[in-house]
Amino acid sequence: MIMLGRLYREGKGTEKNLNKAAEYFRKAAQNNELVEVLWNIGTTDSLNELVTLADTEIKKGNAFAAECLSILYLEGKIIAQDEHKALNLLEKAANLGSKSATEKLMLMSLESEDDRRAVIAASVFLDANDAIASEIVSEAYTDGKGLPKDDGMSSYWTSS
Repeated sequence: MIMLGRLYREGKGTEKNLNKAAEYFRKAAQNNELVEVLWNIGTTDSLNELVTLADTEIKKGNAFAAECLSILYLEGKIIAQDEHKALNLLEKAANLGSKSATEKLMLMSLESEDDRRAVIAASVFLDANDAIASEIVSEAYTDGKGLPKDDGMSSYWTSS
């Protein structure tokens, strides 16, 4: 069942059909892959089903489910708009290892002036020598926002 779902999802050996893929993933109780297919289908019905599955999947460590649910909260799509819940879910997805959620969290935190959260999110990218993350951390040290004011550390992250 799982293999059939994957073949339909990717259109290998058959025409791509996300609805058929979802059907096979449901039968196989393969909810982590079902979440992805439901997101890609993107209809009201599929997104409602995704919302129903999301909490259970997030508890199992599904970062993609947390990220999808955060976007739905952010956009007010299917569920009531709630930026606070969206940020918390993005943080959860980031903690579960999603780089894209970490990046969104960093940018949203900067926009909402949540300096502490932005610095925490940026720190994930520091090991990869990400220029934007280095700049965020440098400015946080310069301004004393999210980190203690420290011109030496600010200079270090500027030159990194």
